[in-house]
Amino acid sequence: MPVFFIACRSRQSGIILNSEVLLIPIKHNVFMRGQESKGLKKKRLLAAGAALLLGAGVPLGAVFVVGCCAKPWRLVHEPLAAILLGWSAVAAVLAALFLMLMRHAERAAPRILWLAAALAGMGVLDGFNAAGGTSAAGCLHSAAALVGGLLMALSLLPERFVRHPASDWLPCLTAACCSLPGASLLLFPNFFPTADHLIWPLHLAGSCGFLLAGLALSQREKFPAACCAFLFAAEAAFFPLAGPWGAAWWLWRALRLAALFLLLGLFLSKCRGKIQQLRSNRDELENTRRQLADLIENSPSAVTLKDISGRVVLVNRRFEEIFGIKKKDVVGKSAADIMPYLSRRLKEPGTGSETVTEYEESISLKNGTRTFLTSCFSLPGGEENSSCVGCIQTDITERRQLEQKLRLDQKIIENTEDAIVVTDAEALIMDVNDAYTEITGYEREEVIGKNPRICKSDHHSKEFYEEMWRQLLESGSWSGEIWDRHKSGEVFEKWLTISAIRDSSGATVNYVGIFNDITEKKRIERKLKNLLFYDPLTKLPNRALFVERLEQAMISSQSRDIPLALFCIDLDRFKNINDSLGHKAGDELLAQAAKRIRGGVRKSDVVARLCGDEFAVILSEIKFRESAEHLAKRLIHLLQQPFHISGEEVFINASIGISLYPDDGMEAETLIRNSDTAMHFAKDREHGSFQHFSSQMNERLMHRLNVEKHLRHAVDNEEFILYYQPKYSLEEGQIIGAEALVRWQHPVEGMISPAEFIPIAEETGIITALGAWCLRTACRQIKAWDQQGLGLRRVAVNISSRQFENRELLTLLKSTLRETGLDPALLELEITESAVMEDPALAVELLREIRQLGVRIAIDDFGTGYSSLAYLKKFPVNSIKIDQSFIADLVKDSDDAAIVASIIQMGRSLHLEVVAEGVETLEQLEFLREKKCHEVQGYYFSKPLPPDKFATLVRRAAAQ
Repeated sequence: MPVFFIACRSRQSGIILNSEVLLIPIKHNVFMRGQESKGLKKKRLLAAGAALLLGAGVPLGAVFVVGCCAKPWRLVHEPLAAILLGWSAVAAVLAALFLMLMRHAERAAPRILWLAAALAGMGVLDGFNAAGGTSAAGCLHSAAALVGGLLMALSLLPERFVRHPASDWLPCLTAACCSLPGASLLLFPNFFPTADHLIWPLHLAGSCGFLLAGLALSQREKFPAACCAFLFAAEAAFFPLAGPWGAAWWLWRALRLAALFLLLGLFLSKCRGKIQQLRSNRDELENTRRQLADLIENSPSAVTLKDISGRVVLVNRRFEEIFGIKKKDVVGKSAADIMPYLSRRLKEPGTGSETVTEYEESISLKNGTRTFLTSCFSLPGGEENSSCVGCIQTDITERRQLEQKLRLDQKIIENTEDAIVVTDAEALIMDVNDAYTEITGYEREEVIGKNPRICKSDHHSKEFYEEMWRQLLESGSWSGEIWDRHKSGEVFEKWLTISAIRDSSGATVNYVGIFNDITEKKRIERKLKNLLFYDPLTKLPNRALFVERLEQAMISSQSRDIPLALFCIDLDRFKNINDSLGHKAGDELLAQAAKRIRGGVRKSDVVARLCGDEFAVILSEIKFRESAEHLAKRLIHLLQQPFHISGEEVFINASIGISLYPDDGMEAETLIRNSDTAMHFAKDREHGSFQHFSSQMNERLMHRLNVEKHLRHAVDNEEFILYYQPKYSLEEGQIIGAEALVRWQHPVEGMISPAEFIPIAEETGIITALGAWCLRTACRQIKAWDQQGLGLRRVAVNISSRQFENRELLTLLKSTLRETGLDPALLELEITESAVMEDPALAVELLREIRQLGVRIAIDDFGTGYSSLAYLKKFPVNSIKIDQSFIADLVKDSDDAAIVASIIQMGRSLHLEVVAEGVETLEQLEFLREKKCHEVQGYYFSKPLPPDKFATLVRRAAAQ
């Protein structure tokens, strides 16, 4: 059965009042007119033919039968005939009335009025015939046959001929016209002449009309109506053969009555169908009413209805929920009293107005202010003053908030600096924002409908994209760095985040990609990384990155059970080159040294610059200790090769400390500290060597730290004393002076050798305070000896390189001489050759100022540095001291003998006094006397003595 789908919808807002639609069944024969089967057509055609045969043949056979049997019943013919004619008249008139009602109710075709007119005329004439008796039977019945056949035949004309405004009155006009002869015959039966000769032509004409109508109706498949027409045709043709009151006469009347009742039955059956349809429509309307009531009651919007007087007649459940008012407190009351916020818009309905007014309003309720979309409309009724006003209020607070949020999100998306691209489930681009076009160079129209791979850079492998999609499909998101290509072809780096948007069933409907161009950011990061983790001069990792790499290497070494070695490399004499040739030359030297170290190790090894001239190397997978030693020798050899700096050929050396993991430390800092310790031991032992770390080094280091700690307190506690070693003049053969040597008298450890604490004092800077103490103490002692008449010509005091670098030395010297009142000629300052050569120009200036005070100057450890005669000529010195390392092998080593002889000869040539220290044998003394050395000192004559013993020695020697 077909159905109609009906949904109530607000005209402007598009809000459906109920989520379900109404299903209203409609009769099948109204909407479904399927074609009948061929078999059914044949059956109906046979039925029409049978009616024709019955109407023509049966009466002829019945005439003979009824004629033989009906004669005894002639006395009852007249009443029965009147009854049959009356029934025929009533049936014809009723059929005509039904046809007129059908035309008015269903707007049927105009031709149905012609059929109604035929039946009306026949019914009126038969009615007068029944009332007038047999005297008028032939005339009136002939007229009825003619009128009926003629009008029924005319009804079959084309519609343009039968359609006329006056056709609506045709049945009434026909009935009125037929009433005139019927009434005349009834009132004046003897007035009109008998016209029996016209009966046959009139019936024949009417029969032909009925026959034509039946055939036409059969062609139009209106078989019941065609059967009736054929019966009328048979009745009209049979009438002239029937004698008055005979059997044929009765059959004629029976056929006429049967045709009329058949036609009336058809109409009644159709009316019965109409009644059933009306009853069904009534039930459907009731069901629809209930559905509409449920729709209103269950509507998600608040529905209000008030009558013309302004009183509420209906509210639904949603109204109660929204406004918190019960139905019983609303119905029957004025809307202005209970809902003043609605009364502003709920106006009285205008006459015939069906305009819908929609607006938004904000209403303050108990749960806060809510926004409603209100629709007001008039519902005109069928009677006067029965109109109503309806109001539908839909809570759109969340929708407006969502719209506001969507607008805000849209603005954010449009103005964000991040590119946003939205694709469908097939990864085809649906939309992009402005940032996307700025970053990629593609306009929006160029990418819509395309795959994002149009920006593919070909920097990533197929496996990369497969892994990306695998993770995206599994987890619904992916993020990472990826390279893409600009429309211009330029490749850029971006950070991409892809998220899958899924529906309620979990199916992916969209993908959203957000990315930004991080090319510049990565460049800055790399630059910052270089600044933070790489040495800008050598481009090597700095200490921070080196420690990180070392920790990673240690983890790898532990997992693979293969040891690693750590080298700590220090460039010897770098400071001298840096100071003499300038810092630019020093930087160039460091860069070249770093390049040599990098080239001397494997690619897997890590080279770093820790600080200054100190480098470190991580040697992974060192299986043998000898491998580390071999590499250390190779690096030392590489660094000993000449460097070409600013057009100068420069030579340096390197000292390397080696520590092994895990033997020499389990932590990175421990391993670095131990290699640094080993490096210092190598440096102290001999420049250009390497040294493995050992536990004894730590012990010595701890001892060194302990000495340093006590050394700082020793200066304040005056735990130092000065010893004096005599100097002998070979020409005069007597003591002419001395050298002051400091000793540390530790309260617990006893006497500590200078060789143990002087280097520590030099490194820590304590030597400055200690040197000042030595100078003041020596000057006071010299002054005392001078006052005692000991007869010494001069006493030498050693000045460290740190003191010499400090300009306060001159101030200290002046204040000491002033405080002690010592004759400057009695004081001699011994300065090492390396100290004066660190900055020759400054040394010359300072030495001249010291000489101007009258203090003598001696170059100590001469021959161990790299001074030249040119500088020696410029230095305002009085004497030079040959280092004891040359004197020790003087007799055994011809080279040392030649060097000593050359130094003595050179000193004499420059008019400098030459002093040889460390003389311990007679052979050494004889050689020096032979070469005409001026002065000597050493254990051969005397070891350093305390002041009192030294004075005793001097007096005893003078007495001899």
